[in-house]
Amino acid sequence: MLGNQAVITAQLLELRGNFTEAERFRRVALDHYVALDNTYRRKYSPSHQLTRSGRSMVTLAIHRLAVNLAAQGKTGEAEYHARSALNRNLGVAAFSTEDVSNALAALTYVKLQQGQLATAQRWAELSLASMEGADIQPYSTSLADRRWLVSFILGARQRWR
Repeated sequence: MLGNQAVITAQLLELRGNFTEAERFRRVALDHYVALDNTYRRKYSPSHQLTRSGRSMVTLAIHRLAVNLAAQGKTGEAEYHARSALNRNLGVAAFSTEDVSNALAALTYVKLQQGQLATAQRWAELSLASMEGADIQPYSTSLADRRWLVSFILGARQRWR
């Protein structure tokens, strides 16, 4: 359960604003989940639940590391990891899923940190389209977050209609 402890510690550190120390724990969790995923893939078939779970844990760890790095302004590495998480999600899930939408939103935040508002708007709109296509309830806070993200970028670009 080393990975879970590292994730919880990283979350607490991020809540306290200590993103640098949290990054270390995010990397520990990622390393742990990669090792666990390798073990699962050696022991079980590709369709086994634990194999799918291992892949999902690695993808989520990559996603969370990308968000942490973006918050620190390490946008180059954050973009690499955000794209990696997106590609991993698209490798196992359809476009219209919450996981894909979350990965697109992470990439949006990276682009915002880089000051690339037009590109961020495109990713935010894709994230919203993904969430809307996932048959999420209209009152979902996740859906509201995606709509807010698009409106925030439109406001920042002074293109609010």
